[in-house]
Amino acid sequence: MLAAQAPAAVALTKQILSEGLHNALDQERHYQSLLFLTADHEEGKAAFFAKRAPNFTGA
Repeated sequence: MLAAQAPAAVALTKQILSEGLHNALDQERHYQSLLFLTADHEEGKAAFFAKRAPNFTGA
């Protein structure tokens, strides 16, 4: 299931969790704003509205 998700988001989530939960919320807020600017974010929204599976590329 995780392999089908956006690679950048999964990698950042793993990094955040490896550093401990106490910093997770601050880091999530920072990285989430960066991920909103990616092509994968646009693809995820487009796929959702088109009711199709997303094709994430890691961009």
